[in-house]
Amino acid sequence: MDVQETPPRQMSGICTACSSADSISLGRMPSKLDSRFFAQIHKCRECGSTFTCPMNSPAELEEFYSAVFSGSVGKILKESSEAKRKMAEVLLLEVRPWLSTSGRVLDIGAGFGEWLELLHGSGFYDSWYGVEYSSAMANELRTRCPWATITVSSAEQIGSVLQSKNFTLITLIAVIEHLHDPQKVLQYISESLGDGGRAVIVYPRVDSFVSRVMGRHWHLFSPVAHLTLYSRKGLLESMSRVGLELVASRRLRHYYDLAYVCSFMTYFFPWTEPVVSRLSRINWIGKIGFRAYTGIDVVVAKLGDRRTATIGA
Repeated sequence: MDVQETPPRQMSGICTACSSADSISLGRMPSKLDSRFFAQIHKCRECGSTFTCPMNSPAELEEFYSAVFSGSVGKILKESSEAKRKMAEVLLLEVRPWLSTSGRVLDIGAGFGEWLELLHGSGFYDSWYGVEYSSAMANELRTRCPWATITVSSAEQIGSVLQSKNFTLITLIAVIEHLHDPQKVLQYISESLGDGGRAVIVYPRVDSFVSRVMGRHWHLFSPVAHLTLYSRKGLLESMSRVGLELVASRRLRHYYDLAYVCSFMTYFFPWTEPVVSRLSRINWIGKIGFRAYTGIDVVVAKLGDRRTATIGA
């Protein structure tokens, strides 16, 4: 989420991902998280990404996230730290070959700090930075990760508030779909990676098999919350425009425990509450889990030959 003005291209129907002007409207849709809020969704004919146009105003997004995170969703996320830690462990296994034992790491949209905490505890890197938009969440993050430098900022503004550069690793985990101007953030990543550095981007892939089968029922198709859903082609095009080159691409088989799944079931399907309520009384329910691919991919990138590329149409 951003507090800056809406980028002009996102008022004119130009795809956030590949900058093509050839798109179709999927209609005005309510948010699955709070039906009081709506977004006008478009699909790019060129790369297959979906994007919001016109973009919801910063004030509306501010109100939306405040309502969502002060309610059931915020409660679920705060109580699901163990599930998110296991998800971070799965990601670590996938990207481990490209990590380093020394250097500087920056996590954009650090949330509650599961990823930074895991890197620190596993002996990766020797200097840790996190950027988080929410002041309340940043305070919790500082308590959890006192050895890290935490900055409160929107992702789009970090270039002006975070002076540190030459990072060995920059991560963007389940964040790019929420950004008002993702291309600007990718540009910052390109400019801030040191020689030999790597970027790790985790994103809901809109052209994944799961997404194509589920359509609008895909749980990650979430109007208002997810402003851009990238296809693989769209993300690679966005990366290429700022000089980032693909190193590896993986499908993430995330870990989900039954307690975490049940919590969200009652949110999206209230009629399941009686059954879920009985299950939640079972002490070991949170210890039962499974790994599944739900349409979330990860890409590892490096600086390519076009490091000095600028954001363009």
